[in-house]
Amino acid sequence: MVNPVIVISAYDRLESLTELLKSIALSDGRRSKVIISVDGGGDPKIAEKERYLEFNLDIELKLHTKNLGLRQHLLYCGSLSKKYGSCIVLEDDLVVFPGFYRYVTRALSTYKNANFIGGISLYSPKYNE
Repeated sequence: MVNPVIVISAYDRLESLTELLKSIALSDGRRSKVIISVDGGGDPKIAEKERYLEFNLDIELKLHTKNLGLRQHLLYCGSLSKKYGSCIVLEDDLVVFPGFYRYVTRALSTYKNANFIGGISLYSPKYNE
């Protein structure tokens, strides 16, 4: 079974980040490691680890001193798959459904040997637009 880390790209949307963390805490991904990557120049309140204790999640903060910009920051977040084997990259303005982690781990297990798959999406225009 594959156990990807959850990587959140954050900058200055504290309220929406809080909602995302609430949804993770109520999901089947609540036991996964959560890395919050904060781009340089963002809201300093996002960097306060004490703020996240209420969620009872294994959270690691990665604080960038330099502003990477959206593209570079998302590329950095995705590159953590090299270190952890696989990762789920979420932007700070999302929420997840309760079974998202099981869906991802099953999809990763199903396609682990398929070299023609570059990523698996949790987004569907059928439901999200």
